[in-house]
Amino acid sequence: VWGLPDGNMNVKTDLPSANLAVSAPYTESGVVFIVENRGGDALSGRDCSIVTFIDDKQSTFMLSDLDCEKLAAGKKAFAETAKTAKLLGLTQSALNGFAETGKPMEVAIYHNPSNTLLYKSKIILGAKP
Repeated sequence: VWGLPDGNMNVKTDLPSANLAVSAPYTESGVVFIVENRGGDALSGRDCSIVTFIDDKQSTFMLSDLDCEKLAAGKKAFAETAKTAKLLGLTQSALNGFAETGKPMEVAIYHNPSNTLLYKSKIILGAKP
């Protein structure tokens, strides 16, 4: 017996599972942005978008913008101070000011192919790691 497709063709995308942590500590060179994969699946930098909210300003960029093609378990991806300010859409002086006052920043990381939220938290800019 032959059957015809019913139009409900769903393409399954494997959902990644990763224990992520994000920080933006103040270092000797200024504030750096860090994404750490503490365990689980490796994440493709081109498949994951990062959305930040700080002081009513939203910024969206890709994990690959942190010079990370693949974030494996036990690895970190980071941006130095100048790149952190650019990715967050802030001036260097605004970033430093937020870090000095311990401004909270909301961060979400999405796996775009599966439309899955992988991480969401509020972090403190300039907090000691």
